[in-house]
Amino acid sequence: MLSTKEDQYQWKLKEEEIQKTKDEIGTRRKELAALNTALSLMPARSLFVSSSSSSSSSAISKLNNDNQYSPFGELLFSCKLKGQESSPFFISRVNHNHDSLNHSKFFDWDIRLTASLVFCIDNVSIIDNNNMNLITYLIYQQYQNDNGQTRYASIGFTTLHLYYAYPDKKRARISHIIVLPPYQRKAENPTNGFIALRDLVLLELCHNLLPDLFSKESIIKITRLTQEMINQARDQQTRRVHEICLLQSITDDDKKQMKQFRLIVKRRIFVSLQIKYFFQLR
Repeated sequence: MLSTKEDQYQWKLKEEEIQKTKDEIGTRRKELAALNTALSLMPARSLFVSSSSSSSSSAISKLNNDNQYSPFGELLFSCKLKGQESSPFFISRVNHNHDSLNHSKFFDWDIRLTASLVFCIDNVSIIDNNNMNLITYLIYQQYQNDNGQTRYASIGFTTLHLYYAYPDKKRARISHIIVLPPYQRKAENPTNGFIALRDLVLLELCHNLLPDLFSKESIIKITRLTQEMINQARDQQTRRVHEICLLQSITDDDKKQMKQFRLIVKRRIFVSLQIKYFFQLR
């Protein structure tokens, strides 16, 4: 039995500390359980390469396979860049419902290429490549190596999923589309559809990860982004997500907030036009 109030107070602090530690352990166990559940839902071959080399000699010997490598699938299109000397580019198509030795090699190769998706696409979902309702379009660049041998570099790929369409049709929808990092920011320009998709994904992440900052009460108070807020993320994307959150929080009959929202959008467009006009004059 504790003899003094000070001892009782110290014991109470210890009990609170013990309880806090138990709560943290419980939270970590829940997080670990959720992680294990998520990992169990992923196909075993979705994220990891099925085979690897642990020795340098074995890895070097496998490089000889490059001599036999050629683009997969059916060749659809080839081209060269206009106005400059360049090696040819090829686009090919692979139907996953074909069963052949060449397609078996493609699946093994596709596992390695698909592993890059988790590093290049936000909130990506991995598709089992054993799904027979998939079509993959690949783009290659042909080049000559230092030994004068012809090689093919993978630039990117697009995966289409053939969804059922009533009554007896199939409708192709884009599942993944990516230009690999070494070839990014060369010529591609995101379409409005992909920009809108990214906006919605980031909007959901903002609500889930930053509920206090993006709540209805908080977002209405932020009528203009500060320079510090803009510097923390990409300029255009941050502004668009902020505008979506603000519009989502405004009721239809709130004319004052709606007018303020329109002014925010006009201000952003006006500033971007000013910058564009400035660079055109230079």
